[in-house]
Amino acid sequence: QHQRQVRALLQRRVRVLHRRQVQARLVPLRVHQVS
Repeated sequence: QHQRQVRALLQRRVRVLHRRQVQARLVPLRVHQVS
């Protein structure tokens, strides 16, 4: 059970990091579109 919890936590962290990366990529695109 402990391993499952650790895996779940890692997956959550990965998802958060992925979201941040996606946002970081989208923000510059929006700025270019506006300008």
